[in-house]
Amino acid sequence: MIRAHKYLDLATCVVSVAAHILELLLVNRAMDVRELWEVLEVRLGDRARFNVLDALNLLFLLGKVDYDATADVLFLREAR
Repeated sequence: MIRAHKYLDLATCVVSVAAHILELLLVNRAMDVRELWEVLEVRLGDRARFNVLDALNLLFLLGKVDYDATADVLFLREAR
């Protein structure tokens, strides 16, 4: 959930994970989904993996990332 509460870990919340995903995609332009999960797990720890899907959903809804199902690759959507 994105709703805040007093026990929310700001380092692994959905918005923080989404920011890390955007940062990785800005550097690499495109990343394999498995590789993205591994990098995020190393960077943010095991607890962040619960928010990765919600962060990806947020980025899709905002129109920031696209997904190529044939190659299993995430990439930044070009600015229009």
